[in-house]
Amino acid sequence: MNEFRWTGNPFVDTGMAVIIARAKELKIDIKSISELTPEIIEKVCISKYYGSNEDFSWLSKMNQKLNSYTMVLTTNGPLRNPSCNKLLNLKNAEKKIEKKKKKTEIEIEKERLKLDELKKELFSEIHEGKKRKLLTQIEKKEKSILKKESAFNQSKSELSKKKEGHDKKVSELEIKIEFEKCELEDLGSKMITENSDSIKRRIENNIVQKRKSILKKEDALNRLKSNAGLGEYISIIKELIEDLKTQKLTSDAICEASGIYRATKVMENKGKRIGKEWFPLIGSLDDVQTLPSASRSARLSAISLIAAQLLPMGVAMQGGKLVCFQTNDYSISETPIFQQIVEEIYHQTMGKAEVNPGDAVETFGKDGGYNSISMLLLKCLDDLAQRKSLSELPDYTCLNLWRFSNSGDNPYLEIIEIPNKAVQFLWETWRGNLRLEIEKYLNLEKNAKSNLLQCIKDKDEYHLFYPAKKGDLDLPPASIELFDLYCEKILGYSRDALNIGKWMAAKILKEKTPAEIQRLKANHLKFAQIKDILVEFALDGLRLEDYLLLFPCVAGPVRIVKKKAEISANIIWFYLHHDIKDCMIADGGGTMPMHPKHLKIKTFAQEFFKHYIDNEGLTRFEKRIKPLLLQNQLKPQTIEDWFVSLAGINDGYSNEEWDDLSRDESGNNELWEVIFQLRLELINLYRNKCKSAEK
Repeated sequence: MNEFRWTGNPFVDTGMAVIIARAKELKIDIKSISELTPEIIEKVCISKYYGSNEDFSWLSKMNQKLNSYTMVLTTNGPLRNPSCNKLLNLKNAEKKIEKKKKKTEIEIEKERLKLDELKKELFSEIHEGKKRKLLTQIEKKEKSILKKESAFNQSKSELSKKKEGHDKKVSELEIKIEFEKCELEDLGSKMITENSDSIKRRIENNIVQKRKSILKKEDALNRLKSNAGLGEYISIIKELIEDLKTQKLTSDAICEASGIYRATKVMENKGKRIGKEWFPLIGSLDDVQTLPSASRSARLSAISLIAAQLLPMGVAMQGGKLVCFQTNDYSISETPIFQQIVEEIYHQTMGKAEVNPGDAVETFGKDGGYNSISMLLLKCLDDLAQRKSLSELPDYTCLNLWRFSNSGDNPYLEIIEIPNKAVQFLWETWRGNLRLEIEKYLNLEKNAKSNLLQCIKDKDEYHLFYPAKKGDLDLPPASIELFDLYCEKILGYSRDALNIGKWMAAKILKEKTPAEIQRLKANHLKFAQIKDILVEFALDGLRLEDYLLLFPCVAGPVRIVKKKAEISANIIWFYLHHDIKDCMIADGGGTMPMHPKHLKIKTFAQEFFKHYIDNEGLTRFEKRIKPLLLQNQLKPQTIEDWFVSLAGINDGYSNEEWDDLSRDESGNNELWEVIFQLRLELINLYRNKCKSAEK
């Protein structure tokens, strides 16, 4: 294999990015995937762990230490399988006991200090009722201490039993092997002295069986006294590397993980079926996952299988699941964003391993809070700008996060798409004057609900941008610049829609009383709270088109998009917490494509208004209709009467048209949003008529 390239499979590509990162660490001159060779891959895999003289010790020891390894490749493979790594399991158990001991000692010390305080209080001058209460608390505290000590001692005892059991098995096997060797010597002596050919043949058969028995017991003893799985693991890696170099065991079948390399026969020759212990989410005859069906073993290339063994060093964790990264900025001569991300994760993971050489290594993001991945993305975008001297991010750049788990009986895979607009948002905030502000909010993230990437994925509000109260502290809202950028890039609001929201907030701040403003600012606004305010604003120029731009509807029947309406109400509420003055709505307002039913509502309002003014006059409209519109007293029966009154003089007012406008899919009346939009349109018609009359 002379040329490597990115495959589009994040599991394979992440592993290859880790290979490049390790090669750089070994001072090998390599920058991009096009410079990768089988010889470099061999140097990386064969490299030694810090302070070790054993070949392949870096790969094997790191994967034995990484907590992410079993989530990526389970415990079924030879490297981490308990049945063939007895000593490793005992060693890990000893480490857990030591950690538990320290934790238990700290907890018991705290309990004893509290117990001493309770006893001191007991012997002070207090009434009998208080003494009885203290005695109960002291009794509970003493039981709690005893329980913790007992639990630790039980764990310690169980470990001792395991060690004793292990040592006993070793001793028994050594005795049996020694005894059978003595028997073998006796059989050899008998063979020499025996004259009968038939007896000699019988002795010869016994010797063969005895040798097989000894070899079997020696193999079992070796498994008990060493980590036999480690030797098998290294043997498989060696053969995969050899196939990369010589392609002697490479078949004509295409690798089902990469789609570009040819599959290897190494695993088949070793008598192994490829399952999820060798590549994430791969199915086998016993465990159907995602690829392929259970009819056969998966066909995978040597590089895909090797890359999977490097994968645990380049994954992050978010919300209890592992994360791989995928970007579409692949290039032969340059480093794509995801490669930078993987290399940064790798370096931080290796840093933890060096600081705590004897301990297990947590996955990146496991102990770094919910903002770890967001911070990492922002840093890599910043590096990209400097590396490529970019002032603007290409409009094709997007990012996928593959959240997955390969452990247990329930495999999990979710692809989180971060489209170009979302990447643009991250880019603009981090590259511009909003960097310190967005960093502040990322540091405030405490749970999944407030996680920026989750909100971007769900196209939902980022609640940390809104004002909030935390204890005695009042947390101010985000800047308008940052909030607007998020609304545009992530929530999909146009600038016209946001300007309408600002105009509404400015009107409220200017025209409402301080008490009313305070009441509206107290909690997040609900859509129902501001509907009547919106009708009032129609007197000052708010059109139906403007309303629909900020509060979009579905038609059939005409209904507000509930979630979007609540977000839009919150946008107005956000602007109420800023000093917005003299915000103008453009003459004619924003523009948007109108659904036929909205056009029907406008036509209905226009034709009713004209009919009423022609017959009753503007003054009567002002006295009788205007109050109904402003005070939300317009009833469905009234609207139906208006519709009927127009049926005799205009086309388009049949029973079928009324049903289409007013009824839902089940034939029930669904008129409230139609009524609200009619109120807005009629107020606008009245306002325009008054303007014309003044002229």
